[in-house]
Amino acid sequence: MRLRKTVSTLIVVILAFLLLNIPLLAQSLDEKQKEELYKEYLEKTLKIKESDIPKYQTPQIYEPPDSAVEKKWDTPALVSSPVETVLTVIPKAGQGSLRVFGYDVFNVSPLSSVPLAPMSVPPDYTLGPGDNIIVNLWGRVDLELDLTVDREGKVFIPKAGDLTVWGLTLDQFEEKLNKKLSTIYSGFEMNVMLGKIRSIRVFVLGEVKNPGGYTVSSLSTLFNTLHMAGGPNQRGSMRKVKLIRNNKEIVTVDLYDFLLRGYNKDDIKLASNDVIHVPVAGPTVKIKGEIKRPAIYELKGGETILDLVDLAGGFKPTAYLERVMVDRIANQDQRVLLDINLYDQSSIERENLKLKDEDDVSIFSIFDLIENLVWIDGKVKHPGTFQRNPGMRVWDLIKGGEQLQKDAYLLRADLIRTYPDERKEIIPINLEKVLAEDNSANLELMDKDSLKVYGYWEVKRKKFVVINGAVKKPGKYQLYENMELSDLIFLAGNPLRSAYLLRAEIAHLNPGKPADITYLNLKDLYADSQDFMVKQNPGVDIFLKEDDQIFIREIPEWSLQKIVTLEGEVMFPGKYALEKEKETLYHLLQRAGGLTPQAFARGVVFVRSGIIQDIERRDIDQVVKSTQLLERDTLGNITPPSVTPFNPGKLNRVVIDLPKILKEKGGQSDMVLQDGDSIIVPQIPSEIQVVGSVGSGGSSISLLEGKKVKYYIDKAGGYTINSDKNQTRLIKGNGKVVSGGSLRGRKVELGDVIVVPQKIKEDKNWMKSFANAAAILSGVATTIFVIDKLD
Repeated sequence: MRLRKTVSTLIVVILAFLLLNIPLLAQSLDEKQKEELYKEYLEKTLKIKESDIPKYQTPQIYEPPDSAVEKKWDTPALVSSPVETVLTVIPKAGQGSLRVFGYDVFNVSPLSSVPLAPMSVPPDYTLGPGDNIIVNLWGRVDLELDLTVDREGKVFIPKAGDLTVWGLTLDQFEEKLNKKLSTIYSGFEMNVMLGKIRSIRVFVLGEVKNPGGYTVSSLSTLFNTLHMAGGPNQRGSMRKVKLIRNNKEIVTVDLYDFLLRGYNKDDIKLASNDVIHVPVAGPTVKIKGEIKRPAIYELKGGETILDLVDLAGGFKPTAYLERVMVDRIANQDQRVLLDINLYDQSSIERENLKLKDEDDVSIFSIFDLIENLVWIDGKVKHPGTFQRNPGMRVWDLIKGGEQLQKDAYLLRADLIRTYPDERKEIIPINLEKVLAEDNSANLELMDKDSLKVYGYWEVKRKKFVVINGAVKKPGKYQLYENMELSDLIFLAGNPLRSAYLLRAEIAHLNPGKPADITYLNLKDLYADSQDFMVKQNPGVDIFLKEDDQIFIREIPEWSLQKIVTLEGEVMFPGKYALEKEKETLYHLLQRAGGLTPQAFARGVVFVRSGIIQDIERRDIDQVVKSTQLLERDTLGNITPPSVTPFNPGKLNRVVIDLPKILKEKGGQSDMVLQDGDSIIVPQIPSEIQVVGSVGSGGSSISLLEGKKVKYYIDKAGGYTINSDKNQTRLIKGNGKVVSGGSLRGRKVELGDVIVVPQKIKEDKNWMKSFANAAAILSGVATTIFVIDKLD
């Protein structure tokens, strides 16, 4: 029995030894032997089936995704025959796979990022729950304390009790503990050191290789914790890593500052529950060729080519700077090639353009300078740089028309020819003749030729016509080929109900002379049909010309029903349509059944909205200003007069005498109604309002027959010291305003309002006036003295 136990123990020790040393032994084996050894070990020792065995994988070096390598159309085509002209795409500098800058830093073992236990903690280290503190005392007392900070941030000290240490540095804790123990012991020395350092829980989220929660040392920083999570993944940003604490963004870290310059000022220590968030990477650009560090770089925004060169370590001595090529995605999913001259300072200031997402920058070598190049740009499917082969012509560059877009303008393209002495010549090319293989247009190309193909609407003027009047959408419309009047009317939304269809006017442009007017009966065009979408008589239609003006008038005096509103104390209030051209207020009240017994006829409110439009149309405000006297100040400057502002919206009430209208059953006082008029008949009031500068500040007082204005003012508290008695106003129920010196003796009726204004205080500071006058006289005397001296 004892022998069996000894053998079992020996087997376990051997298996443990093999388990720990298989990775070391495997280093000397090839890949196939490693996999076989790994499989045999799992099957024999751990009893795992072969189907369950994971495949042995060697560490993988990160390769950029497909989007980070060159597009297929960028690869150079081969010339198949020296006789046949083949269009060859010029390869970019340093063609090949590029790595995303910075990702390689995170490919090493995460264990290397774990902070080592320091020989001494930093002076700014603060204590927290979980920290272990060792305290030694000697002298008259010999004592060793092993303290652990609890969840509440306290430590328990025998004979001294609890001591709060959360947030203190070691020096602060030692000073606080010394004071505490001095009340208990005397004649002792003390030493404080940190034993086991606490752990904290942090989270690494977003675009990282291994997102999740991590338990790390409280000495851990943002960089080494991000390293433990594997760093950003293929989509992660290297330039906008965020540290979030208590739902607030503490810092945004640009890892390029650390990788390129060694700056780690943002590598701050983490706290419990901190979140490191890596967002999706921003715009990226490629740079390759004669550059010290070719790679794919992430942009922060606003960088130029020279900024990118700085990120990439600068140019190599063999870089050809007179032509730096930028491959850029342009509008309409096209790629364009830009040639930038970075050779001299003036060119740099002019051509140091800002970079865009997916830009591809190529730096060529002075030893690889290619002379036999031609360019094509504009309305072509694949603009760019191509190799010029012997005998190559314009027809070959446009691939017999396959390169041209559908809206390419064929009557003229421009061939820019650059001669060896850098002189340039523009040569018009008729692409229609080129496609017909007319050699008079199908020129043979020379080195550095550039063909610009224009779009149809880049060279052609768009033509327009205008339609005005009674259509749904009057305005300016583009003139299309073979466009007729009916087409334009349909585009404009068809005629309105108010349109006068018996005669439409078409004004044709006649340069230097009056317009030629053509008249057309639209009823003939549509044959009395109310469906304007289908014309019945096409022969009546008219073809339109450029700059034609079409006018469709409204039927004279055509309008919808004229509506007025009658509210308040009438038998049948509501909206009414006027039943005749000059219907009056009296007639409308009869239609509405007359007034109710509670109606207050003297207080009727008649509002005419058209008054506001009439005042604004006639610009009454400016008329009032122009009638004011101009003022000249003491210096001779003319200043505009101050005009009391008025609100046109308050002028839309019309003063009427409804009792008189009802008594005379119309008569001369009656009002002819208009569209939009509003009549409000109030109830009989039982009080008189007194407002303004009176003792009560404003009151409503019960009406007593025969009482005068003075009675109601006294009831409201009488005049105050600031009251302007002579400017008292009596506003009658119909809106009429009465004023005058004898107003206080006037009888008051139902619906009246008494208004007492305040006095306007005049400035009578004679000393101030005297001082101003003295200053003026002094200035005049000085002027006379100077003039006398000059004489």
